[in-house]
Amino acid sequence: MPAETPGASTDVASSTAPSTAAPRRPRSNLPRQLTLGGLVGGFRSTIGRFLQYQVLAALLVGLVTLPLFRLALTGLIRWSGRRAISSGDYLSFLLSVQGIVLVLVGLLVLSLLVVININGLMLIAADSLKGHRKGTLWGDLKAALASFPRFVQPAGLLILAYVGLVVPLTGMGFGLSALSGLRIPNFITSVIYANPLYMTGYVVLLALLAVVGALSIFVFHSVLLRGTTVWGGFRFSWRLVRQQARLFFLGLLPRLLLLFLIAGAAVVVLLLLAALPGELLQPQSFGARFALLTGLLLAAVVLAIAGFVLAPFAIYVQTAFFVVAAPHVRESRKVEEESGSSPFTPAPTAEDVRQAEHRAPRRRRGLVVGVVAVVVALVVGAAALLAATFDDVFAEHRDMQIVAHRTGGDLAPENSVAGVDAAAKAGAAFSEFDVRRTADGAYMINHDPNLKRVTGDPRTMEEMTSEQITQLKIQNQFGTQPPEAPVPTLDQILDAGKKDQIGMFVELKGPTADHQMAEDVIRTIREKGMEDQSVLLSLDYDLITYIEEKHPEIQTGYLFYFSVGEADMLVGDYLILEEDAATPDRIARIHAGGKKAIVWTVNTKESMEKFLGSEADGLITDHVTQVKDTEEEMSHRTDLQRVVDTLFVG
Repeated sequence: MPAETPGASTDVASSTAPSTAAPRRPRSNLPRQLTLGGLVGGFRSTIGRFLQYQVLAALLVGLVTLPLFRLALTGLIRWSGRRAISSGDYLSFLLSVQGIVLVLVGLLVLSLLVVININGLMLIAADSLKGHRKGTLWGDLKAALASFPRFVQPAGLLILAYVGLVVPLTGMGFGLSALSGLRIPNFITSVIYANPLYMTGYVVLLALLAVVGALSIFVFHSVLLRGTTVWGGFRFSWRLVRQQARLFFLGLLPRLLLLFLIAGAAVVVLLLLAALPGELLQPQSFGARFALLTGLLLAAVVLAIAGFVLAPFAIYVQTAFFVVAAPHVRESRKVEEESGSSPFTPAPTAEDVRQAEHRAPRRRRGLVVGVVAVVVALVVGAAALLAATFDDVFAEHRDMQIVAHRTGGDLAPENSVAGVDAAAKAGAAFSEFDVRRTADGAYMINHDPNLKRVTGDPRTMEEMTSEQITQLKIQNQFGTQPPEAPVPTLDQILDAGKKDQIGMFVELKGPTADHQMAEDVIRTIREKGMEDQSVLLSLDYDLITYIEEKHPEIQTGYLFYFSVGEADMLVGDYLILEEDAATPDRIARIHAGGKKAIVWTVNTKESMEKFLGSEADGLITDHVTQVKDTEEEMSHRTDLQRVVDTLFVG
């Protein structure tokens, strides 16, 4: 006998089968079961079951699934003779046996996370909508895991692409918290935003992905509650959204938006009330700091609980909408059904949804009061400890090395001698620039593959001689002085750095960034006596490894925008991380490995505040003056600003 969803019965199959008669479209005004009162009432009566399952799922994922995956990840990386893989050397790893095994294991783990975190909540929502409020934890988990085979198949890759790419990039549909930080790196989006053609294509792509995300929002419901295949689930979801769009967008969505606006206003009021006691007391006293921290920590707990509740509520709402609207979908062809061995029961009926809000179980008020008391005690204790060590935990100012991107950032024409001078005058610790080899073996400075953007000449440095390049002028695209500057040689840039006594971040760039370039640049640096003043950078991990092995006395910096494994074991005196890769944990591990952590490229006000308040050793920016101004502003922050920046921004 096939297994059943906990507490469910199997006698309702006919209630959701498509009618042979012409389907009747629901009215645009919402049925009672889809009003805010009906949805909130129904969800409120089963919230305990949702929260218990979420705690169990979080423990299972956090203490078992992810640790085992990290163990497998570390083992496979070490089996390949490495300690970590990163953006500079991942391709060779992925093409190895170990890389292929890791990809397969990763897909299985991602499928398991989908099953536990999404399918489990959806099956609980469907079961509770039928009036079954008291499912068992292990029964709910067993029902979720039983859906695993439905998604481990070739078509299941569509689900993983939807959850892993479409949802994080567009915010449309069910996602995983483990993938919430997934986005396009800033150094790529900055290029996209600066080019109208790229920007147009990017907007069109996001719009298409958003449409796909919106149309696919009921694919999980279709697979789990109607027994379709994955591909059949996508087809049914698209039909449902198209045919019932009026009911959703004109009926349900405005009410949900009103609810979230009310919740947002409540959050603002809560935060203001939390910060008020600390602001009324004597500034920077223990009492004021204790009151401030107590209020903010309690507010953080409330917001965390609200966030914990939001996911199951969203799933409950969508499940209720699905079971009310799905029977009215006109099907152009028969939906594919799975074999009779399916362990899943049909979806609840619309009548089940209507009755759901009236079947609330008895609440355990004593347990709730006890948990609240324990949480408050822990918050008060933590607030007292933090208030006593306030200046250590919430540092007013941290020393930060500022690196001017492409010699001077926006202070002068990029990659120019004038840029080095401007960076030194503005107080930057380093000036970063890009070295390329010309056709006649000289070394000159330019970032892009060709010279078109900065000089108007579409040729590359690699196909031009140094004499031809010196005839060109770099156009200042920032509106500062001077309006143009000659394309400099490596010697000219280093001489300017030595004169200005500013550090040199020398990036070996392009197809000619090889062992010969490394040797030639190092020889030039030695001839000028600038070994202690210079750091050689590259995105090529093998090149940095070569320099470290052949010239350990030369400082090196490895640039990367993602890493997996033991990042602190990567080669390089400086590990230079793209913003998204620069997490507090990774920075701490880099420091534990005796290396320095630099963040690139920090150009927005939000990013400046975030990383100036972090434990990073430095940041690379195009806006040196703005970073300096932000640094000055942050040295005069109030206690409230210091706490918010440390706990919620940094």
